[in-house]
Amino acid sequence: HKLQLFSMSLQLLVLAVLCSWGQGLQLMSRQFGNLCARFSGAGRALLRCRAYAAWKVLLRGQTDEVEAEKGPPLLQQLRDKVCRPKPALQDQWDEAGVESVDLVVRGISGEVVLEECNARSRTPIQKLVQQIRAALDMEVELVQLCVGTTVLKHSAFLGGYLAPSHDHEGTMELTFLKLHGPAVTVQAKTGREIKLMDVPTRGEKCHFDRGYRFLSLGGFSEKPSMRYIMTSNDDKATRSDETMWRLNVRMPVVVYLNFRSEFHVLCARPWLDQGAWEPSSMESTVSTGIPNGPYSGPVFQKAVGNGILDLYGSECGEGTYFVFVDVQPNS
Repeated sequence: HKLQLFSMSLQLLVLAVLCSWGQGLQLMSRQFGNLCARFSGAGRALLRCRAYAAWKVLLRGQTDEVEAEKGPPLLQQLRDKVCRPKPALQDQWDEAGVESVDLVVRGISGEVVLEECNARSRTPIQKLVQQIRAALDMEVELVQLCVGTTVLKHSAFLGGYLAPSHDHEGTMELTFLKLHGPAVTVQAKTGREIKLMDVPTRGEKCHFDRGYRFLSLGGFSEKPSMRYIMTSNDDKATRSDETMWRLNVRMPVVVYLNFRSEFHVLCARPWLDQGAWEPSSMESTVSTGIPNGPYSGPVFQKAVGNGILDLYGSECGEGTYFVFVDVQPNS
């Protein structure tokens, strides 16, 4: 009996200790959560330049004021404050005390093309353009947004052109214009197949007439405004003093030539120098191919305002160079 009593007492003691530990862990968890909430609230207040509110949150835990006006996540706000330039009309948004608005984009005839809820000062114009492009199935370079007679740059923010008034009610509006014709049209002087298209993804074909594929698109996959000119690799026999492809440029673009190797560049060096092509810092593609693949070589670039741009042959057994066009070079 004494042994049973001792065993029961020991079990009760262990149970009590475990319960105490459990309560202690719960308390520590609550305290830690409270501390994190205080730091988060203080951070949000500081990002709104409200030092006194931050002090109240940090020392007293009074988060009600800050919680009532929650905005984007803390890290996003910090990135916006530090890493991104302030839109030109940001002060007017702040003075009006408006975080977001309902935005409507209308065509010339008044039809609604896009409705964007919770549009902010830092909403990228590029985001609106991409949504219109997807809705209307058209090229991004044909989308033009306007405020009155002002054309919005795709690389800018909404707050660079629009700002709510102090008594703001209702929606804000932009006007949509569709430009006529693509930024660039292309022609192969040999008559072989050629086409301006979206940048391929990894594993897709490089040419119409070969099974060679891209293992990497390098830096060309990072810009939504980049386009690729799909060509026929049999054009590789074109002499370096003859026009291989002709581009008809209708708006400012940057054209990139991605050669397959250093040797490949030597075959085109005379017309690259004469045409004022510049070495580019753009990361090269990597592609399969024979006889020396996989290939990765120098990139050259040239800014073109408008007009005809002739691209000459390289007369190289490694193949033709790859051509990319940035139709919104400032985005």
